[in-house]
Amino acid sequence: MDAGRPGAARIALRPAILNSPDFLSVWVDYNRGIGQMREWFVKGLALSGVKPEDVPVELSI
Repeated sequence: MDAGRPGAARIALRPAILNSPDFLSVWVDYNRGIGQMREWFVKGLALSGVKPEDVPVELSI
């Protein structure tokens, strides 16, 4: 448990894996494949007033 955040579980992550360029590439490919990158991109554009329907479907993110 984290003393500063009661109820928070402590997660052990291997720094060597997280610092690997392969980890980042796999993470980006996965999120791109499930459409998460596009969702984040469209939500970010919405903050500037761009409507989701204004983003071309052909836009590959």
